[in-house]
Amino acid sequence: MYQSNRVPPLLCVCRPGVNPARCATAADAGFSLAALAARSAIDTTLDIGDLGTVPAAVEAVAYFTIAEALTNAAKHSRATRTAVRVARDGDRLSIEVIDDGVGGADETLGTGIAGIRHRVLALDGSVHLHSPGGGPTTITVGLACGS
Repeated sequence: MYQSNRVPPLLCVCRPGVNPARCATAADAGFSLAALAARSAIDTTLDIGDLGTVPAAVEAVAYFTIAEALTNAAKHSRATRTAVRVARDGDRLSIEVIDDGVGGADETLGTGIAGIRHRVLALDGSVHLHSPGGGPTTITVGLACGS
């Protein structure tokens, strides 16, 4: 249930030379974020800035962070909407996933958010989870990607 208020020229974080429309296996971290949003069980809005060239390891972590956050929202949050923002500011890639669910996410109670944290920290990135009871839940990730 993909929605977008604007359609950037490339709605993906994809390895150079890989056509986003042809990304078809889970082993390929170059999945199109648009396809990911379209497959989400919750209405998802994408806002993707000009990302430039992103290292393969960073794009993989970005993809799996977003995939896991959307999965968690669908399974646990009782959300009706999610918003995904991906932007680049200099040598930092920022990812923000927000859902309008009930909040109360706790990374000690499962593997989803802990897995996000593990992947991001492996690249010396940062993860912030804000999920007060009553919602909303926001996961913010920062990753170095060179300039």
